[in-house]
Amino acid sequence: MQTVIARKKRGPAPTGKGELIGVRIHPKLWSALDEARHECSEEELPSRPEMIRRILHSWLIENSFMSSPDEVLARLKMRSDEALLSARNVESRIRASSFLDADGVEDAVKTLYRDGGRCGGSDWPSDASSEEIAIQLAAETALNRAFDEMWERDSELARRIDWPRADPEDFLD
Repeated sequence: MQTVIARKKRGPAPTGKGELIGVRIHPKLWSALDEARHECSEEELPSRPEMIRRILHSWLIENSFMSSPDEVLARLKMRSDEALLSARNVESRIRASSFLDADGVEDAVKTLYRDGGRCGGSDWPSDASSEEIAIQLAAETALNRAFDEMWERDSELARRIDWPRADPEDFLD
């Protein structure tokens, strides 16, 4: 009689946006990584993959392969107090609206701060080539991704940044 060994099924697809890579790590490195993880605060104990991401990110910044978030933040323009007050007034009216459900309200508030109150329309010339459109789309996508990441980390800071005047080059990978 022949026995059949079932192959292990793969788990769910990764939820991250980056490319999934497999890396073999020596046991001594694992223990050093775990020690570094446990130096973090108890509430914020990162997973092993997250700790590897943080170490890689800090190494890339230290070796000038990418800008630090603080350098990018220093280049960003902040909204004036008047513009921020105006946006907060609009936000309170959006939140008081009975026409939107909770998700719709959050999306509308994010759109208000990300787009600066612009409602539709395009800044692109009507005779733009497909290459120019692709470049513009990549820049807008990078800016939107940066806004979403900033909103998740610190929504108050994301509100203060003048996103329509931000340079998308700061966020392109």
